[in-house]
Amino acid sequence: MFLLPIGIVYSSSSNRSKIDFLYKFLKDSNGSVIPSEKFEDFLFYLFLVPSIASLRSIKKLVVSFPKDFSQLNLDNEEYYKKIDAFTIKDINHLIEVFIKDFFGDSTKLLKSQFELKFTQENSFGWIFCCSGIRQLLEINNVPNDDVV
Repeated sequence: MFLLPIGIVYSSSSNRSKIDFLYKFLKDSNGSVIPSEKFEDFLFYLFLVPSIASLRSIKKLVVSFPKDFSQLNLDNEEYYKKIDAFTIKDINHLIEVFIKDFFGDSTKLLKSQFELKFTQENSFGWIFCCSGIRQLLEINNVPNDDVV
């Protein structure tokens, strides 16, 4: 499951192809997409991809330019625990928001309805790129005080 979101974000395929692939992956035996654990798991890994890429990039910068990034203590286990907690809480919140907005009052979406969610104005096409995911994670950020 984890490799699928990486392919969705980094694939050079058209968004149309990605939409078709997602529909085939997420549809149930009746040809409907429903708010399911499978859908939520997919979204979790999809929203996690940009965070992993960013953290890996930061780590590479620290190794390559230790003087410039000496204030970042990336060897500190507490640092990773905080990043994990903040990332996970924001991702879980965005999943809730996404499912609510994506399905609205519907309990299921047929293929044409599913496709429209990605092609109409103000669509959900942002899920196909890291910058779109990062932007929505930032917009839907949960204050740090809410981390349990």
